[in-house]
Amino acid sequence: ELWLPAVLTAALWTVTVRHHSFFFPPLPEILSAFKDLWLFDRLGSDALPSVLNLFAGLLLATVAGIGLGLLLGRAGRLYDAARPVLEFLRAVPGIALVPVALVLLGTGDGMKAALIA
Repeated sequence: ELWLPAVLTAALWTVTVRHHSFFFPPLPEILSAFKDLWLFDRLGSDALPSVLNLFAGLLLATVAGIGLGLLLGRAGRLYDAARPVLEFLRAVPGIALVPVALVLLGTGDGMKAALIA
């Protein structure tokens, strides 16, 4: 049931291939351009660094979160002391950390991984 609109749209798009429009090119032309731009030449150079940054950030967040959580869970006084800072940092939107990360970490992959974390 969920796939039916996508299949009907693709079928309608394929049937109307004779109608040439600048804004709605034929589906085979779009698929060919997608294949040429993404699947062969540029996949490794464009998508792979982003995926690696994503996994580095997730790994950093997992290690830091579990380590800090275990430490704060075992030391009640440390948790009481760190709680206001943690609550403040939790309320800060992620986008507001971008200028701070740029100043402290530069523009490299470390900054990207830290912001993902």
